[in-house]
Amino acid sequence: MRGLIICLFLLISVSMSAQNTVNQVDAQGKKQGFWTKKDREGKVIYQGTFKDDKPVGEMKRFHSNGQVMALLNYLDNSDVADAKMFDEKGKLIAKGKYVGQKKIGEWTYMADSQIVLTETYNDGMKEGTSRRYYKTGELLEESGWKSDKLNGVYKSHFQDGKVYLECNYREGRLDGSFRSWYSTGNSELEAWYKDGTRDKDWKYYDTNGKLLYVLKFDNGKLLNPEVQDSVEKARSTEFKTKEDRIPDPEKYMQNPEEYMRLMQK
Repeated sequence: MRGLIICLFLLISVSMSAQNTVNQVDAQGKKQGFWTKKDREGKVIYQGTFKDDKPVGEMKRFHSNGQVMALLNYLDNSDVADAKMFDEKGKLIAKGKYVGQKKIGEWTYMADSQIVLTETYNDGMKEGTSRRYYKTGELLEESGWKSDKLNGVYKSHFQDGKVYLECNYREGRLDGSFRSWYSTGNSELEAWYKDGTRDKDWKYYDTNGKLLYVLKFDNGKLLNPEVQDSVEKARSTEFKTKEDRIPDPEKYMQNPEEYMRLMQK
């Protein structure tokens, strides 16, 4: 009996000693050793090791269902961490690097083990060229970025590789030529933007490449509204129901990516 009591005492002592090594701070209030944080319901939010208040080695963050949400591996004596992100089913959805809490370098995003997006970051902001892919692997979009804003050429592609839409951005605003093509390669629209507003001649073509009409703009002001009225009247009789309507590229000029997706559907 006495031996049993001694054994129980030792087990309790070991357990208390182990608990005392978790979530420790030193005299300066800095985190040291293994840390784990839980929410009000007792579910683990993260687990990791700290030295002088900085994470070292492996750190895990968790979804509410207990699956790993993020796996971070900190390089020795560095704020840089290799990162992998997972969905609630445990599938890898992104990988890249962090410096502190900011993304750096190239990040890759996946869906069903297929790369669907690559982006480059500098100090947490998008920089350089981003590429989005169809789930079957073909290039869908490529866009230029500077300081987290669209900047330079944007292109979207049909699945066979032909360019569908090409336009230019400057500091997040459409600026310069804006063109789209039918899947046959014939022009659909030739337009122009000036600092985010419509400008110059907007030329619309049919599927055979024949010019249908031209809308003329001067710094956002439509100079020939009678042409637009005539076109809208013709369209109202051509399409009998709302479901029959084809998306008008004019309505998606501030978001060409969305227009591309609608046309793909």
